[in-house]
Amino acid sequence: MLERLGIRGRLLFAFFGISALAVLATAAALYAFLQVGDVVDRITTDRVPSALASLQLSRQAERVAAAAPSVLVATSRSQHSEVSAAVALEMSRLEALRTDLRNATLGTVPLAEIEEAAVVLRRNLKELDSLVIARLDVVTRKEELLNRLTATTTGSHRLLATGILVMDSRLPQWRAVAADTSLSPDRRAAAMADMVQAIAAYIPQQKALLDTSAVNDALVKAATAPSQGDLALILFPLRRSLAALETASSEIDEKLRTRFRQRVDELKALTDGENSIPKAREEELAVLAQGEKLLAENNRLSRSLTAAVDRLVAAADREIAASGREAALVQHYGTGVVIGSALLSLMSSVLVVWLYVDRSLLARLGAVSQGMLAIAGGDLRAPLPAAGSDEIGRMAEALRLFRDTAV
Repeated sequence: MLERLGIRGRLLFAFFGISALAVLATAAALYAFLQVGDVVDRITTDRVPSALASLQLSRQAERVAAAAPSVLVATSRSQHSEVSAAVALEMSRLEALRTDLRNATLGTVPLAEIEEAAVVLRRNLKELDSLVIARLDVVTRKEELLNRLTATTTGSHRLLATGILVMDSRLPQWRAVAADTSLSPDRRAAAMADMVQAIAAYIPQQKALLDTSAVNDALVKAATAPSQGDLALILFPLRRSLAALETASSEIDEKLRTRFRQRVDELKALTDGENSIPKAREEELAVLAQGEKLLAENNRLSRSLTAAVDRLVAAADREIAASGREAALVQHYGTGVVIGSALLSLMSSVLVVWLYVDRSLLARLGAVSQGMLAIAGGDLRAPLPAAGSDEIGRMAEALRLFRDTAV
């Protein structure tokens, strides 16, 4: 079959074979390039955005968890509105990042955990906001009760201060009677009896004044008691001072007794009952305790969300590493195919030139050339190359006919 092709066909066939190896090398290089490009595209389009969105989500969750305590410590409605707006803004950013992460990541277990943690975190923030509103209502009611306490204590002090002022105004008279030796024994005895009676009336008033101050101080402490246990410790001496004050109210001057008992009843109402200062503080402490639980749960959710994000990032890192290894493997095989094709092309070129061009074509052409020179020199018996079906063989056949004719 190859003999029918001739020299041109054989050379074309050899060159086409060498070109086929070059095309194969080019195809292998193109395939490796496309595969590496596909891996890079997967990394930059799928894995890297997912990892970045996960990290941003983790940081945003930490910011939300860090901003939540500021809601609980708000002391006014204006401050609460300002802090709530800031936390709501941070939460909306968290929701936006969660949406971005959902769009950038296929359904995975870490993503489901992130979704669940974000939902619970939002619910806890709503509950925390409701607790703060309830606390502010309690704080407002407690401030009103403290204002009532201040008014009642001030009224009680003013009421009891009149007896003390009377006592102070009569002391000079008693000193004068005691120093006047010219007075009769009867007048002196009457003055002493009046002094004793005044002192007897003064002592309950002084004691009532001290007990009133003790009740006021205890209620002020109860309004800021740091815990339920401290509140119970404050209430014990408070009720004892209130009982002593009620006992003292029956011993003070009859002119002051009725109004003073009204003040004592007001202090009792501020000490016990649903609308008392300790009850308001108890409700406030319960709200704060519930808020602390929500904050602790938020911190736990933040840590859980961060852990889920870390797992998601780790999975992305593993996929990126696997894609990198895949790209390296494709590059390795592609490089091998290119180098192998280049070596085969080089070897094929060397073989074609050495075995066919040099040993066949050039050798036969050289033989034809020597035969022609010999005939031209008069040597009609010079050997000629064998005839063949290709161009050189036909040339040798023509040269033989020329020689035979010449002979």
